[in-house]
Amino acid sequence: MCSGSDVGTTALGIQGAGTIMSTAAAYTKSKADRAAYDIQANTAETNAMLDSARSADAKYRGDVAVNASRLKTRQLEGQQRAGMAASGVSLESGSPLSILEGTEMMGERDAQVIRDNALKEAWGYDVAATNDRNNARLLRYRAGLERPGLSAATTLLTGVGSVASSWYNIRKSGASIS
Repeated sequence: MCSGSDVGTTALGIQGAGTIMSTAAAYTKSKADRAAYDIQANTAETNAMLDSARSADAKYRGDVAVNASRLKTRQLEGQQRAGMAASGVSLESGSPLSILEGTEMMGERDAQVIRDNALKEAWGYDVAATNDRNNARLLRYRAGLERPGLSAATTLLTGVGSVASSWYNIRKSGASIS
C-alpha cells in the first residue's frame, strides 16, 4: 500500500517532469513559430516579385494589343478608302469623310479601352505586390518577436511555481515527502 508521502512524492515528480516537458515544448514551439514566420515572409516576398512581373507583363500585353488594334483600324480605313475611291466617291467631304472619321474615332476608342483594361489589370497586380511586401514585413517583425529562451524560461518559472505550491500544500497538510 502507498503511503501519503509516496503519493505526494510521485505527484511532485510527475508535476516536475511535466514542467520540464512543457518548458522544452515552449522553446521548440517558439523556434518553430519563428521559422514559420520567416518561411511565410519569404513566400510573400516571392509573391510580390511575381505580382510585379505580372504587372509589367499586363502593361506589355496592353501595348501590343493597342498597336494591333490601331493597325486593324488603319487596315479597315484603307479598305474603306479603296472601296470608296474605286466607286468614284470623293473622300474629302460628306458621308465618305464622316465614315472615315468615324472609323478612326471608334478605332482609337477601342485602343484606349484596351489600354485602360491593361492598366487596370497591372494596377491590380501592383496592389497585390504592395500587400505582399507589407505582409512580408509584418511576418519578419513577428519572427523577430519570437524568443524561444524567454518562452522556455516563462514556462519553467510558472511550472516551478506550481511545483513549489504543491510541495508547500503537501507539507502544510502534515505529510512528509521522502
